[in-house]
Amino acid sequence: MKTSIKQLVARHRGVDEASSFSSFELSSPQPLIESAKKVLSIVPPSMGACVTLSAAWAQTLRDDYGIPAIVVAGDLKILGKRIFKCKKNLPEAGANGQIINQKWDGHCWI
Repeated sequence: MKTSIKQLVARHRGVDEASSFSSFELSSPQPLIESAKKVLSIVPPSMGACVTLSAAWAQTLRDDYGIPAIVVAGDLKILGKRIFKCKKNLPEAGANGQIINQKWDGHCWI
């Protein structure tokens, strides 16, 4: 049985966050456009910057527009073709004291 996005958000961010996320409807693309321009003017372009860009963009959407954006990390498929394959999960937020000192080959997006 596949796990839904709402179930994953609830597991990792809590039930309230999952409810907020799943009930949100974007009425206009303008906040996405404005916030993307803002983030791209601050975060320098570089290869593999998906983590930094996704985190900055999600926080900007939350702070400036009240949009319950969440950063997702893992595999990425486009039209059934695997673009990024994550071979190993990152430690979860509750894994205190863990240091990641290795390359990670997944992808992040909001």
